[in-house]
Amino acid sequence: EVELLQETIDVEVPVVVEPTPPGGEDAKVDEEAPADPEAPTTTTVQQCITFTGRFWDSILDYETLDTVCKSWRQFAEFWTVLLRFAQSGPQQRAFLVSRDTVMRILDLYLGQASPMQATLFKDSKRVRTSMSSRYVKPKWHHAFETVAELVQCSFTDATTVLEKGIPPALLDTTPNTLPPHSRKMILNQKLYTLALGRRVACEPLARIMAHWSWEWPDYSKSVVQIVQRGLAA
Repeated sequence: EVELLQETIDVEVPVVVEPTPPGGEDAKVDEEAPADPEAPTTTTVQQCITFTGRFWDSILDYETLDTVCKSWRQFAEFWTVLLRFAQSGPQQRAFLVSRDTVMRILDLYLGQASPMQATLFKDSKRVRTSMSSRYVKPKWHHAFETVAELVQCSFTDATTVLEKGIPPALLDTTPNTLPPHSRKMILNQKLYTLALGRRVACEPLARIMAHWSWEWPDYSKSVVQIVQRGLAA
């Protein structure tokens, strides 16, 4: 079953060029420089060819997730299914990490406040669903539990950048590397400010913060400041 999940083929897709952030390494490049005529117009990605893999790829598709959010009053069961899959083994967690599931879940939670709005979805016609009412709040707990599972089976910057070793809270003996978009979401302060302020899934958030705080003083300091602001509010 695990081998079937990971079986893929290479597929060519159009290249999407994201704008360089202000102040980035390429900020000094002439904005009117002509495009490279030999630059590739397609890139190769892996696409599952088995039923199990294609099923989960369809579940994690942006269109599917946006449809789920339209029924946010009843979407707790959807996140429960995803959580149970993540909890079923290291190979399943590795698959979900490779599919940028952390980014996809947190992007849905943040909505218009998501940092992906200015990059990944800048030119898309994606319509965000308003998920709140006066009497009912969406149940995000199992969604954040899934994020915590995937974060805790992955390296942090303490390992990949600071070279401090292996975090003690790792779930799997063969850790994964979070894709860049997922890492960006984990390091987004607005995520913690909003979630803690709304008292959403505090226990999974604590697991995420504890995992990433290990041997990384700058991240730990930011977490302490966010918690202090929340207590003072």
